Amino acid sequence: EIFSFPLPTISGVGHEIDFTICDFVSDLRVPTPTAAAELVTEFIYQFDDKLKNYKTNLYQAITNIFEDLKQFIDLNNSKLKNPTTLLREKSQRLDNIDLRLQQSQKSIIVNKSNEINMYVTLLKNTNPLLKLNLINEKIRSVLNNMNRGVKEKLKTNNNNLEKLYKNIKILNPLSILDRGYAIVTNDKGVALKSSKQVNNGEKLKARLSKGSIEVKVNKVHD
Repeated sequence: EIFSFPLPTISGVGHEIDFTICDFVSDLRVPTPTAAAELVTEFIYQFDDKLKNYKTNLYQAITNIFEDLKQFIDLNNSKLKNPTTLLREKSQRLDNIDLRLQQSQKSIIVNKSNEINMYVTLLKNTNPLLKLNLINEKIRSVLNNMNRGVKEKLKTNNNNLEKLYKNIKILNPLSILDRGYAIVTNDKGVALKSSKQVNNGEKLKARLSKGSIEVKVNKVHD
């Protein structure tokens, strides 16, 4: 009956000098029942510690990724000059995206941690020799799903950041100069909007896309 038993068996009759039939038909023989119990529980606790280490390292790696992304976003926001209403709206939208990313990250970590803990509990309550392969497959599936989720979130955030950068570039007043326009100021640095602000013979400064020039007014036209 021991030989045909469907679950793995360990023989540990006691401090006997001779072998028993049970020793030969069991999957493993140890000197005592205590040794058999120590062998099984040691494997369970070692596997539990390994799972905890995997979970801690994975959580730290994902946290570092999102910290780097947040610093990159903050750095780009700090470089903005004279943002308009549209720019402020885009910046607020980016902050909302970042907040949703952090919330999504925490939700993923909590859900997957609970799933891993469930598998650990299942492992402790069943024979580890039979359930080990199943647990490993489940853990790999969890990690793969987490990696895909993080990559998709990073890709979406990167696309939003590129759109924001293009809008900032369009709203920058200096970008107009690239199309052949110039900003003309008087000797006090005041930007001129009308010919009525200029007198004959007055010296002006024109700022171009690349560099600037000084000009003299020969004639004023209304």
